[in-house]
Amino acid sequence: MLRKSISFFVLLALIGCSAVSVSTDYDPATDFNTYKTYKWGTANDPNDALLKNQLVLNRVYKAIDNSLTAKGFTKTDNNPDFVVYPHAGTKERTNIESWGYGYGGWWGAGPYMGWPGGNIDVNQYTEGSLFIDIVDMTDNKLIWRGVGTGVVDAPSSPEEGSQKMNDAVAKILQDFPPHTGSSK
Repeated sequence: MLRKSISFFVLLALIGCSAVSVSTDYDPATDFNTYKTYKWGTANDPNDALLKNQLVLNRVYKAIDNSLTAKGFTKTDNNPDFVVYPHAGTKERTNIESWGYGYGGWWGAGPYMGWPGGNIDVNQYTEGSLFIDIVDMTDNKLIWRGVGTGVVDAPSSPEEGSQKMNDAVAKILQDFPPHTGSSK
C-alpha cells in the first residue's frame, strides 16, 4: 500500500516542490533545426512511476505538449521527426543536519555537544525525478535528455498540480532544442 501511495505522488514531487533541479544532455552532432514534429512513446519499464498513475501521466503529457507547442513543434502520428518518452522514478532520502556546536565553557576549551547546543535534525523525504527523453525517429537514437528532480510534495488541488507540472516541464524543456550552431 505504501508503494502505491508513493507512486501516486511520484510526480507530485516535481509539481509540488518549490525548487526543481534540472540537468540536460544531448548529442552535439545532431542538427536540431531539422526537427518539427513529434509523437508520444511509452516507456515499458514496469517500475516507471508514471505508468502507475494515469492522472499524473496525463498532466505530464499535457505539460510537455504545452511546452513543445509553444516552441513551434507539432504533435503527429504520421512520420514524426522525434519521439518523446517521459518516465519517472522516486528515491527515499535522508537529510542529517547538525547544528549548535559550541567551543569551550567554564570547564575548558574544546567542542561540546551538550546543553545549550549540539542538536541534530534528521529528515526523511521522497525525491522524485521526471525524465524527458527525445529519440530521433530515423535511427531510433537518444538525442536529448532532460531531468527534473525535486522533493515529493502533493499539490492542494488538481489545478495547482497542473500549473506546477507545467512550470516544472517548462523548466526541464527550457534548453530544448539546444542551440548547437548547426543549421541547414
